Amino acid sequence: MPDLAKAIRILANYSGLVQGTNDEFEAALAGAPAASESSGAAAAEEVDATPAALEHAQSLGVDIASIKGTGTGGRVTKGDVAAAVAAREAG
Repeated sequence: MPDLAKAIRILANYSGLVQGTNDEFEAALAGAPAASESSGAAAAEEVDATPAALEHAQSLGVDIASIKGTGTGGRVTKGDVAAAVAAREAG
């Protein structure tokens, strides 16, 4: 574990800021999803999407990981979400 991460863990434990299991905290430090997260939430975190696209997909119950992004670098946009929903409804 990098020295900075170790120092953060020690300080957080000491100050009582850590809530949850040590595994969840270690996963957060490592940047990995904790084991308790749902696969849908973990998948959404891995998708490069605009905040508006994430919110729109969530409000419609659409799995944003299944949408191909047309934005810069393949980023999923709100328009991509709308187009995917329209395509599913049409087909």
